[in-house]
Amino acid sequence: MDLFSFFVLYEEIDPILINKAHKLFDTCRSSIRCVDVKPYFENTDLIIPMYFTRTIYYRLAIPRIFKDLNKVIYLDSDIVVKDDLGRLLDAMDDQKSLGVVHDTLRKTSRVNNTNAPPDCGGQPQEEYERTNLGLSNPDDYFQSGVLVYNIPRIDDEKVTQCFQKLKTPHWLPDQDILNAVFKDTLCLFDEHWNVLCGNEALSLARDLPEPWKKRYFETRQDPHIIHYGGSSKPWIDPDGDYASEFTRVFDQVNVAIRRLTKF
Repeated sequence: MDLFSFFVLYEEIDPILINKAHKLFDTCRSSIRCVDVKPYFENTDLIIPMYFTRTIYYRLAIPRIFKDLNKVIYLDSDIVVKDDLGRLLDAMDDQKSLGVVHDTLRKTSRVNNTNAPPDCGGQPQEEYERTNLGLSNPDDYFQSGVLVYNIPRIDDEKVTQCFQKLKTPHWLPDQDILNAVFKDTLCLFDEHWNVLCGNEALSLARDLPEPWKKRYFETRQDPHIIHYGGSSKPWIDPDGDYASEFTRVFDQVNVAIRRLTKF
């Protein structure tokens, strides 16, 4: 029986929530630990573009935070997992540093020649990804909401490069930085492992060129991980795209929490 260790990365959190998390997840099959990441960002100036928060940068420090572990799965907090994460670990190439899923929906803005923000250069997206991120093929750009870190294959110099790039404005900060630093040592996962959903995702998907559109809508039929990227969140719009999957899990957790309060 596999034992999963869950880690919640935070800078400020209510101790009551930490206590509840331990009661929920410290079982014969799992454990949970809350990790204060503030020390890893001391004396680091973070550029926080509109619509983002400091939490996007936590993933950059994962190789330092978990330097004694072998493999670490990073998941954004707006995600529902529908498959065995052990299968994701098994799919990781031991010779690669970072396991990723292509960002299919970025193809829409690439085709439409959407411009980067002025402080990032203002050039069309494909040019931005080639010149600012060093991608020889911008279609290789990956999404950073689901990642597998192969810790022994990531030296601290890679992490240092990530932190050095924090000094420069980026369009999608953490995601752009990871693409720039790890582009040559990636393990590519099947797109079922990070299916972007939500009303914004659907809108972008409808403008995808073929065969990208066909591939996206095929993966939507059987997602291993549902990712509510963008501002369309199921806790804001309970009638939105795939919101029922989030509600189902949310209700299960609430039932478990209510049971805890009885004791």
